[in-house]
Amino acid sequence: MKSLAIIISKPPFGMIHAAEAIRLANGAVTYGHDVSIILVNDGILVAKRGQKAEDSGWTSLSPLVEKLATSSKRAGVLADIESARQIGLGQGDFVEGVRLVQSNVISSTVIASDTTVIF
Repeated sequence: MKSLAIIISKPPFGMIHAAEAIRLANGAVTYGHDVSIILVNDGILVAKRGQKAEDSGWTSLSPLVEKLATSSKRAGVLADIESARQIGLGQGDFVEGVRLVQSNVISSTVIASDTTVIF
């Protein structure tokens, strides 16, 4: 069993990066790996509560993030607190299971992971 850090820095809509990252996370958890989803920059919007993107042709990713964060003991979701502050978001703006953390926690998580993938 391996540990995987998945860093998402791209927004959830307009490009496929974030959706592919969540798909990778789900697959890794399914195969028994420990996954840390790390949201930075515009990637923090992936876990924003109340997204309704279906009219745009994109799929809201926040329900998938919440499911990974709350129903799997193998997945954790960390959001960079500075990225959140820069766009005016706080803990209550994110789906359940997302932890707002300082950059040192993110760094420690990446260093402790066997593999890191950046989207």
